[in-house]
Amino acid sequence: MKKDIGIYLMIFCFILCNNVYPKSPLNLQKIATISGHAPGDEFGRPVKNVGDINNDGYPDLAIGYGRYPDCPDTNRTRCNRIDIYYGGDTLDIIPDLTFWDAINIWGNMDLNGDGYIDLVARYSTYFDIGMIKVFLGPENGPDTTADFTRYGEYYYHQFGREISSGDINADGYDDLVVAAPFDDIAAYGRVYVFFGGDPFDLEPDWYYQSEVEFACYGESVACGDLNADGYADFMVGSPHDLSDKPGRIYIYSGGDTLTTMPDFLYEAPNPYSYLGRKMEYVSNWNDSDYGMVLAGWIITEGYRTDVLKLSGSAVFDSLHTEIIYNNYDPYDQSFFIWFAQGYFNNDGYKDIIVSGGSGESKKMYCYLGESDLFNPDTTIALDDTNTLSFSLSNSIDLNNDKTDELIFLRRINPDDPYTRTYNIDIYSNNPFPVSNSAIDRHSDSYQPNGFTLKPNYPNPFNNSTNIHFYLPQADQIQITIYDILGGKLHC
Repeated sequence: MKKDIGIYLMIFCFILCNNVYPKSPLNLQKIATISGHAPGDEFGRPVKNVGDINNDGYPDLAIGYGRYPDCPDTNRTRCNRIDIYYGGDTLDIIPDLTFWDAINIWGNMDLNGDGYIDLVARYSTYFDIGMIKVFLGPENGPDTTADFTRYGEYYYHQFGREISSGDINADGYDDLVVAAPFDDIAAYGRVYVFFGGDPFDLEPDWYYQSEVEFACYGESVACGDLNADGYADFMVGSPHDLSDKPGRIYIYSGGDTLTTMPDFLYEAPNPYSYLGRKMEYVSNWNDSDYGMVLAGWIITEGYRTDVLKLSGSAVFDSLHTEIIYNNYDPYDQSFFIWFAQGYFNNDGYKDIIVSGGSGESKKMYCYLGESDLFNPDTTIALDDTNTLSFSLSNSIDLNNDKTDELIFLRRINPDDPYTRTYNIDIYSNNPFPVSNSAIDRHSDSYQPNGFTLKPNYPNPFNNSTNIHFYLPQADQIQITIYDILGGKLHC
């Protein structure tokens, strides 16, 4: 069964922006829609900016399926997969690379210091032990053959549920922070740090398991330089999902050596707060040299969903904390469920967009740089009468024009998991061309210098696959297909 991909080039903007403060306007236009494969396939789980993995100067987009129906293993009716879409001057919405059975994927890291982006993907296992695979980025572009594999240590650990990266010991190599927040005993949770290097390995250089029952230590992790000392710090969320204890955020300072004693600890002011279920590191906010952390949620007795804002400083004892909430609807329990950061309105300042509300009242709240995050500059209402569920998924500068695109996940028939369909909508403040053919990714006049054969999609495949190749001029060709044992199938 072939996948039909719809492209919708929009003249009119389907996002309505209500400006509150006079800043550079946010005039988003939909430039493309990528449709899921079949109803119920959970297309859009996950959506990630993985960086420039094919070394062409353009960031690349990963979009996953939670329940893809046409699996390489015909004994299975559903499977996970993640497709990679290469960025370019012209956006090509045909996938270029597929990772079968991958649940989640992370990029934008260089673990072995060779100058190429590496990928880390999480895979499911029996009894939810968890497994990650590391794909080191080669000079001639990525492949789907893992260079390293590591499993979790025991049942239901969910090793690799959350991953972050940064140069924690400032040695020129990115380091890997991997969480395993659960177990079959009392959900203690544990986090591993693997230092990058050449050669790289998956033997942990730092490890800590919570001593508190039901802490769920590691349900969120983040990495970045909070105190501007040149070392990336790492943050661990511990929401205490299954207990009456308040959630916590642990911050560990980067350095030449690491300890298991946090340099900063924030505890939510009330039990059942679930602080630490979600966490985001933000750099360059208000042009500051110090990083910022946003952590959700702090659920108060009045069921108000607040967000912890933790602003960096030179000294960890002086980290400034504030609790922010949705001024438009203080009791909005969906505030901060979806989040994106980037440069959206062409003014050169980092922006933040968070979601709130649900159903017809769903809105996106935009903080367009130079903001205290208490009053949004713009609210975005999603004007689509055929859709009851619309979520902000991520941001990425697909065409490298210094303005980030916003990625939205749209669900139709959201209340029925069997007929629910999924679409990815891509919006930009600076619209640019879209194509469903890889041949004109970088320009309408693209001419290859020689013969190029792209990876087929999907691969492996059952009855059909797509093969893209380029020729500098018209000529006769012969394509031969082999099975995994080297036997010729078709010529």
